[in-house]
Amino acid sequence: MKLFYDSLEKEWYHTDGMDISFGKNSKSIPVKFTAADEPIFTADVFHSFIPAIGIMSCRSPKNKEVISGNAALFQSLHRYLTRHNIFSFIFSAEDVLEGNWRGLVYSESEQKWLRMAVPLPSLVYNRIPFRKFEESDSYLQLKQQFAELDIPMFNPGFIDKYALYLCLKKDRFLLNFLPETFRLTSEAQLLILLQKYESLYLKPGKGNRGRGISLVTLNKNESITVMKTNGIKKFPHLTAFWLHEGTRLLKKDYIAQRAITPKKINGHRYDFRILAHYWKGNYHISGKAIRMAQTQEVTTHIPKGGILYPYKNLQSQELDLLLNQITQQCGMALSKENGFYGEFSIDLGQDESGQLFIYEINAKPMQFDEEEIERTRLKMLKNLFITIVLEKNNNRT
Repeated sequence: MKLFYDSLEKEWYHTDGMDISFGKNSKSIPVKFTAADEPIFTADVFHSFIPAIGIMSCRSPKNKEVISGNAALFQSLHRYLTRHNIFSFIFSAEDVLEGNWRGLVYSESEQKWLRMAVPLPSLVYNRIPFRKFEESDSYLQLKQQFAELDIPMFNPGFIDKYALYLCLKKDRFLLNFLPETFRLTSEAQLLILLQKYESLYLKPGKGNRGRGISLVTLNKNESITVMKTNGIKKFPHLTAFWLHEGTRLLKKDYIAQRAITPKKINGHRYDFRILAHYWKGNYHISGKAIRMAQTQEVTTHIPKGGILYPYKNLQSQELDLLLNQITQQCGMALSKENGFYGEFSIDLGQDESGQLFIYEINAKPMQFDEEEIERTRLKMLKNLFITIVLEKNNNRT
């Protein structure tokens, strides 16, 4: 069947003569004898209900008419869901707070996103890109609104790095894979940590994609070497470093993490990237990848000069099993502490002995460059979306 949108009446309709509904309230879609518009949504409909998935983001700070976020991911997910008879749209949190259920739906015929009225979503996929918004009263109000409407939200939000450490260390198994981590509070504390560990990674507690990370080393002559993704700086002593950086570090809620001496390939450090999804009571790995440093050795992120490296080159049965165990425990720990997480990614490293360490967990993974991983991701998201929606519908009947 085909769904059409009447831009004057701001309503959806179809011409098949069937009793069809979509969205959270199972709103019935009007029938017209003929179509005056191009079809927006085309699908094989085997039941009278079409699930509606709302991909939630925020307005761009520079242009309120534009919705921010990972456009490539949104489009690939939207197209994949459509091929599997699921209606989806992108919407901004601000519109909902203002009482406007409008969204963007991709038109294949016009090859662009069109803004139109949309139904209440059966499920909200949280892809808000700004931590600041998730920390606002507006976001709390939004979550309360979804709760009152009984609309499930997929993933509660971003994860603070220090809160993540405190969460994972409660699990005895995961504790073995955590480098000691501290919330940075003062120059005196930093000195004590450097004297104990010699080298520390300083990371913004709410950062991502390798931004703002530095490797700080206390040398034997008490001087400080700071290695960042854009170069190396030296300071005669810690006080000089703290005068230069201290205010910023405290303002950005930096953490100090014991630096692991990384295992290297051809002289370059590497990290594992694991994509995970919940399915039938357990957390499963949807993709394993490796990122290798190239232009600098602080991070392995591709935007910072890292490159792809085939996972199969390091794969072993023992490594696969261990990564599966880590993924399962991380998912259970996160959901127990913060609410249901259906999707996340893990950054892990290996030290010179081969011991694995969990560096970060990302609640809103960006797209992987490996096409096979992205294909699996779309399939897992689709299956999980449908499962959650059907369970909700069954519980109401």
